[in-house]
Amino acid sequence: MQKSDKQQLTDAQKKAAEFLTRPKPDFAVWRREREVAAAARATIGDVMEDGTVYAGFSPERNAYMFVPTEGSPALVSFNQAAQYVRECSAHGYTDWQLPTREELKIFIINKEAGALKGTFNARSYWSSTADEHNPDFNCIVDSKYCSVKSYAYRDNEKNIEGCRPVRYVAAAPQV
Repeated sequence: MQKSDKQQLTDAQKKAAEFLTRPKPDFAVWRREREVAAAARATIGDVMEDGTVYAGFSPERNAYMFVPTEGSPALVSFNQAAQYVRECSAHGYTDWQLPTREELKIFIINKEAGALKGTFNARSYWSSTADEHNPDFNCIVDSKYCSVKSYAYRDNEKNIEGCRPVRYVAAAPQV
């Protein structure tokens, strides 16, 4: 008994059909695993494959921190800084944020390493950390002395500081 043309599949056609119908890998998971592996091997100041610069590790978030290589706005108000990081799409990423004051301190300590050298030119930088005593103020970090200051950020467009976006890649959990 002869099979019809439709019923006759070669081994190669069967393998092709299996390949096309198998579950697709999750690209986001693959990319994250690749980023974690690269960050674990990186030295502070290294330019990564995606063009970002490895800036250190955030113990607050248990995450590797990366900054863009291209310039950020020089001096901006807090509201302008917040808008900039919301709209930032540097290196194809849209998950940029303002760093916390403790993360900014890490950046400033590492500011002379590799590709970070010469990129912290503002006198001080906005952080995402609200002042403990007055939530209408946000902490800024002095880039020369690594000291914390507080500045009003709401409705005061005259307070201008540097803006340094950061993105995080969570470290692999400890087993």
